[in-house]
Amino acid sequence: MPYTYLVTYDIPDDDRRSDISDPLAAHGARVQYSVFEVTLPTKKDVQRLRGPLRRRMDRDEDQIRLYPPAGSRS
Repeated sequence: MPYTYLVTYDIPDDDRRSDISDPLAAHGARVQYSVFEVTLPTKKDVQRLRGPLRRRMDRDEDQIRLYPPAGSRS
């Protein structure tokens, strides 16, 4: 069963924002400017997405959050 998440971000830097939004767009649909709905086949794929996002963000300035939609498994 696939894993679905809403991914939101608040990133003030244009270059870092692109570094985050591009991989999200490759895995899901943009539902608002800084919100994606991402569906991945396995929990390992979720971790493979999270790792690069964490490495690309500036932990002092950026926020990225992954939320499982109500009723889905995380």
